[in-house]
Amino acid sequence: MAQRLTTHPAEEKGAAISPDGQWVAFTANYEGAAEVYVIPSAGGVAKRLSYENSRVTVQGWTAEGEVIYSSNSRQGPPGSWGLVTVDPSTLESQQLPLTDAIEGVVDAQGDYVYFVRFGLQVSTDNVRAYRGGAQGKLWRHQLGSNEEATQLAADHPGSIREPMIADGQLYFISDASGTDNIWSMPASGGQAQPVTTFESWEVRTAKLHNKRIVFQHGPDIKLMNTADGQIQTLQLNLVSDFPNLREHWDNKPLKLLTSANMAPNSEQVVLTARGRVAIAGTNQLRLVEVNTGTESRTRATILSGDGQWVYAINDSSGEHEIWRYAADGSDEAKQLTDDGEVFRWGLYPSPDGQWLAHDDKAGRLFLLNLNSGKNKKIIDDNIGMDSFRDVVWSPDSAYLAITRNHVDDLRSRIQLYGIDKGKTEVLTSDKYESYSPAFSVDGDWLYFLSDRSFTPSPGSPWGDRNTGNQFDRRTEVYALALNEKARFPFQAANELMAEKVNQKSEDKNNKGDQAKQLDVQWSGLKDRLWQVPVAAGNYFKMLINEQYIFLADVASGPDSKPEIKSLKLAFAATPKPFTNEVEDFQLSQDGQNMLVRKAGADNANIFIVPAVEAFPTDANGAQLVTQSWQLLLNPQQEWQQIFYDTWLMHRDSLFDANMRGLDWEQVREKYHVLLDRVTDRYELNDVLAQMTGELNSLHSQVRGGDVPTDTESPNAATLGAHLVQAEGGVMINSIYRHDPELPALASPLALASVDARDGDVIVKVNGVATATLADLGRQLRNQAGKQ
Repeated sequence: MAQRLTTHPAEEKGAAISPDGQWVAFTANYEGAAEVYVIPSAGGVAKRLSYENSRVTVQGWTAEGEVIYSSNSRQGPPGSWGLVTVDPSTLESQQLPLTDAIEGVVDAQGDYVYFVRFGLQVSTDNVRAYRGGAQGKLWRHQLGSNEEATQLAADHPGSIREPMIADGQLYFISDASGTDNIWSMPASGGQAQPVTTFESWEVRTAKLHNKRIVFQHGPDIKLMNTADGQIQTLQLNLVSDFPNLREHWDNKPLKLLTSANMAPNSEQVVLTARGRVAIAGTNQLRLVEVNTGTESRTRATILSGDGQWVYAINDSSGEHEIWRYAADGSDEAKQLTDDGEVFRWGLYPSPDGQWLAHDDKAGRLFLLNLNSGKNKKIIDDNIGMDSFRDVVWSPDSAYLAITRNHVDDLRSRIQLYGIDKGKTEVLTSDKYESYSPAFSVDGDWLYFLSDRSFTPSPGSPWGDRNTGNQFDRRTEVYALALNEKARFPFQAANELMAEKVNQKSEDKNNKGDQAKQLDVQWSGLKDRLWQVPVAAGNYFKMLINEQYIFLADVASGPDSKPEIKSLKLAFAATPKPFTNEVEDFQLSQDGQNMLVRKAGADNANIFIVPAVEAFPTDANGAQLVTQSWQLLLNPQQEWQQIFYDTWLMHRDSLFDANMRGLDWEQVREKYHVLLDRVTDRYELNDVLAQMTGELNSLHSQVRGGDVPTDTESPNAATLGAHLVQAEGGVMINSIYRHDPELPALASPLALASVDARDGDVIVKVNGVATATLADLGRQLRNQAGKQ
């Protein structure tokens, strides 16, 4: 029977029992930073032992009852770890004189510390058999001596971690066999031998207490007697209400918004968040949750032109397929494709509602005929990941303008594709980045952005700290005339253009509700290039309606938010500010309205406004009404999908298509059985880490998700000094120094108005909380009695 000791929402981990069994040391983030705490094993209030304000990991206890932990907060090279002992009663701490020691144990006599340097514990990578330069190595140091540490098991082929000691025998975890197992060797040195010989599940963590080693093996906790090597699986009875398994409501699903796409009629927006879909509008239009199933993930959602259907990519079949769902919330659904074999990126509907263009990670572009259901591949030339940055339809649905990223090109290029005959041509070279194509409403022009402005900043590479030039605001706006009769709207009118102007007026009057059919003259198309007379910027998206070009621009620098500029399609026009603080924007199919998603809390600042020169000064009634969207979440259903999504993403994105020689389907089945044992997101992350670790791929890390959090937790602060526990308070071991000519970077204790020095002790005094900073140093010095 297991007895619960803590209830705080923060994660508590790395528990270690004291030699007398009366206390448990562990790591938790109760007060803004992960620190070491101790709690009575019979229950009680947790007591804080460390004040590192950095990463800490409990290693265990010394025979004298001190807690030993590792931290990377101490002075030295960045990322350098060290071992610290702390007395739970007095809080006095001492750092052991070791460099890059991330794990360690002190023998029962207190003579030697056995420690590990380096190892993937530093990066938290998940790898089954690491053989790189950061392998964990085992060392021994005699405490109280000035002797250098000596390396043990120098010729051991595996990466070593988690040293433990009992009766002169040193135990540790090593991946020398290809799977993490427990090994042992004499503490005085010698040949290491395997203690366990597991081949499938790896030994995850281990602790030694009273000559027994407890460790995680797959989903189980096992206990090994070091005397005879006998291993038993512990049958633990956890009495709990398991709150993380309960269904619960998410009242703000837009916090995890992944897409917001405006309907062609511009009255509604289809929202995708947390793999679920809803349709919302302005002016209190009824919010509709689309029934896409709760056991799958839906994304890249769009609305049909008649507003009856939602098209989306969904993984309920086991692959990323295109589905059609009823927009009224009913359960009518239809799978439209069955050829999914790799990750699909996005959906791009044609204005006439006949076609659905879509692309995938294999560098292929398809056309799905929504009338016949036929899915046709139109581009497949081994382009590769992120092949099509943009896929844009012409107003008459006869052409596609594409930003392509070909493996043979140095930079992205603009490509034009004709739907009827399949004729295609790349219109720009790879000399400059070209992207964000947009057709003019009259069908005469194909506009695009291109990085062709190179004004150096600074103006010369010379200076006392210049490392070279950089080129800010490189992007300019260009246009290709699709036919020889096209009149450039930014060109000044003259008598030679009268016939073309009259023709334009006639075309406009006769247009009606039908989009003008494009008359693309392929011959000489690449040579009919014009530049729009607008200053270069950091433009990254461009949209066009009948009167304006809309440009998304962002200033260089931290925390800059994009703004939209409007440029009238007319001679001598200058850009005007449309609105700022923009996350995304879209035009309706007729170009009359614009969806604007602004930065703000919970992604709820979404507006539908007229696509004119500027955002309305009064946006009342223009904001999307989304407050009523609430999601009932079943954690176990989501965990199943997250597990499979993780497996799919690795299958489709690992650098080695052969999956490092693994049967990846078999790996999925191996770890899928663990999901029935998962009771919270931390445990799910552990399953994902074990599964992805099979690939032996570095930089494979798992963290985050729906984990309990303390919303009232304070923000951690620092005095900018190395502090150690001391009798009566905290001693300033050393104040972090700064450039005296940069006072804004000074540590709080290094300010000129604070009379604090290395060696001073900070003690509790009456009124310190209300004392000014200038008074604080004098109070410390007077009360502590330090010179």
